[in-house]
Amino acid sequence: MRDKIRTKKISVLIIIILISLKIKAQENPFLFTWKNGFKVENKDKSLKFKFGGRLMLDNAFMSQDKNLDLIYGELQTTSATEIRRARLFFTGSIYNNVDFKLDLGFEGGAVALKDVYFGIKNIPVIGNLRVGHVKEPFRFEMLTSSKYITFMERSLMSDYVPTRNNGLLLFNEFRDKRIGVQAGFFRNANTKTGNDKAANDSFVFTGRVTGLPIRDNDKKRLLHVGAS
Repeated sequence: MRDKIRTKKISVLIIIILISLKIKAQENPFLFTWKNGFKVENKDKSLKFKFGGRLMLDNAFMSQDKNLDLIYGELQTTSATEIRRARLFFTGSIYNNVDFKLDLGFEGGAVALKDVYFGIKNIPVIGNLRVGHVKEPFRFEMLTSSKYITFMERSLMSDYVPTRNNGLLLFNEFRDKRIGVQAGFFRNANTKTGNDKAANDSFVFTGRVTGLPIRDNDKKRLLHVGAS
C-alpha cells in the first residue's frame, strides 16, 4: 500500500515538473536564426547555442614554357587541390555566466582539437576564467581567427611557439575595454590533440597586456599596442 502511495506521489511530482517546464517554455520560447552559423537562443537570451563551421579549399594549376621544359624537364604535376582548413564547432552560454566551446579542425588530412573549454564569466575582479584546450595569450597574430588574417597563412614565426595548450586562462578588460589583461598557466602538452601522457613537469606561464590609446569609431581610426 505504501509503495502504491509513493508511486502516485512520484507520478504527480513528475507531472507537475513537466507542466511547469512546458509553461516556462511557452513564456520564454527559443528563437532560431542564422548569423555566421545556426543560432538557438531563448527570449531573454539566458541560454544561447551556436553551431557552425567553415571550409577553406585551395586549387592550383601550374604550367611552364618550353625553355623550362628543356632545362628542368616537363612538369610531373599540372594541378593540385588541398583542404586548407575545415572546421566544425559547437559553442554556447548558460545563464550568461557559463560558456563552452568545442571546435574540431580538419587540416592536412588529420583531425585536431582547437578550442575545447568550459568557462565562467563575470567573476568579480578576475573577469573571466577558462579551463581546457585554449589559445595561450601570446602574439596578436595567433589570437586572430584564420577567418580574419590578412594573408592565406600566418607568418613563419607561428611555428616556433605553440598556439594552444591545456591549462587555465584568466582575462579581463578595463576602462571601457581600452585595457586588456590576460594570463594563463598551461601544461606543455600536445598542441594538436591536447593529449600527452609524457608531459612530465613541463609547465608554461603566459601573460599579455594590451591597450587602445586611440579608438575613434567615427573616423575608423584605431591604434592597438601590447606586450606578452
